[in-house]
Amino acid sequence: MFFKILIVVIFFIILWALGSACYNLVSKKGDSDKLFKSLAWRIGLSIGLFALLLLGGKMGWIKPHNPFQPKDPASQLEKPNSPKKP
Repeated sequence: MFFKILIVVIFFIILWALGSACYNLVSKKGDSDKLFKSLAWRIGLSIGLFALLLLGGKMGWIKPHNPFQPKDPASQLEKPNSPKKP
């Protein structure tokens, strides 16, 4: 549970850095140093989050799933004596 909360927190920090960069881009002050630092933080955090997700999947902390897969795959098989549907 802690790992999932950490992922969400890092994601919101990435969004905050992106918002800060957007604000510095459109502000009339034209502070390119803050813009560069915000974008650098965003890129670094994004790469770190990606590495953390890979590590979490490899270590078994998070498990991938397919939301479109039926719950019971055996129920999708045809029964041998059932009539075929047209």
